[in-house]
Amino acid sequence: NFVLNKIPAQFARLLPRSQNQQERFLWNADPYLDVLDRELKSDDNWLNQVEAEFVQKSVLQKRQNISRGRRIAIAVFLGLSSLTVAALYQAERSSLQEKAARAQNLLSSDSPMDGLILAIQTTGESQHWLGKVLPQIQTVLPNAIDIARERNILRGHKGWVISVVVSPNSKYIATGSADSTVRLWSIEGKLLHTFKGHKDKVMSVAFSPDGKYIASGSADYTVRLWSIEGRLLKILQPKQKVNSVSFSPSSDRIITGSSDGSLQLWSTEGKLLNTFKGNQGFKGNQGLDCPSNVQYSVLSVAFSSNGKYIVSGGRSYTGRGDQVKFHNCDSMVRLWMVEGNSLKLLKPFKGHYWGVNSVNFSHNYEPKSGFIISGGEDRTLQLWSYTEGLLSTKEHEAGVTSVSFSQDGKYIVSSSFDSSLRLWTIVDRR
Repeated sequence: NFVLNKIPAQFARLLPRSQNQQERFLWNADPYLDVLDRELKSDDNWLNQVEAEFVQKSVLQKRQNISRGRRIAIAVFLGLSSLTVAALYQAERSSLQEKAARAQNLLSSDSPMDGLILAIQTTGESQHWLGKVLPQIQTVLPNAIDIARERNILRGHKGWVISVVVSPNSKYIATGSADSTVRLWSIEGKLLHTFKGHKDKVMSVAFSPDGKYIASGSADYTVRLWSIEGRLLKILQPKQKVNSVSFSPSSDRIITGSSDGSLQLWSTEGKLLNTFKGNQGFKGNQGLDCPSNVQYSVLSVAFSSNGKYIVSGGRSYTGRGDQVKFHNCDSMVRLWMVEGNSLKLLKPFKGHYWGVNSVNFSHNYEPKSGFIISGGEDRTLQLWSYTEGLLSTKEHEAGVTSVSFSQDGKYIVSSSFDSSLRLWTIVDRR
């Protein structure tokens, strides 16, 4: 290590002494200049007048060079920045115009709803990034809304339609009703089959992922498995009112949720594989409205698209029939891991104040990367992450009846007793 205190006088005397030295002789980058500057400012410096003047001019020249360099750098930066901003603006504009054209094409295809969703998304992005809605987008959105309006009214049921589902290939619609029937419709609205056999209202219908089967769960304590052609294949008997049914991605198993609080796993051959307590992890009255005779009902179940997980939701109640009373002592959303024919409770999510009517997974759900959505009688839909818990809460004006993700995971649709259907986007604000 070296320590510099003073430069020997003999060396200092060698410095150029003329007041008319050209700028190129000044020390404006020499590492010794800072040392000489400190020496000049000391009370007992050893510099003569010429040397002192030389050091002063060199320091001044150094400052001017630094200032000039900064001005040049700033000018270059601003020039590059303006070019970059202009390029980004043009790129974003081109991207939005391309999306608008794609939305218009989808409107004239077999996927007008996809066109509507893309038009809504593009309108929001244009307003956010450009501060205005581009003319091309202004013409697409009204067109999208007009095309995506009600296309058909499916009439035929003689009671409330409680459950509706679209087939995986988007060719069929299945409905379950309070009139105890299941009906299969073409996507154009033509009635294809009426499935009769249930003795009470049909609470839930589901298509198998391979499109071959329809499962229907009923208040008559049965689940019926039908072929797509309307033939009854199997009758499963959970021995309690069935509120929800869901197929595994492999189409060979069915999970049911019932009013006795049970989750039951079945093979499509009709064999009961296992039964699980739906309110597992509940620790009793925790200062809430929870009487000792309270019971639990599973209202909604869903398999993840990869078959590894199940999510469930429900509500607490006492009494039966006209005497039933609902309580808020257990309104948790529960995440389960599928282990063969067994379920392991991974995590209960606590956030809803009243019962949970509907639950669903984002596509290809994994605990570290996916989402769960739930809708409840407390008017809220809630977005969950396994690692972070409750991410967001949004409200309807009445209880939420159903929630679902779009296939790409960017949107959520919710329905409610307030007679509205709402479309939501997922925004990462981290």
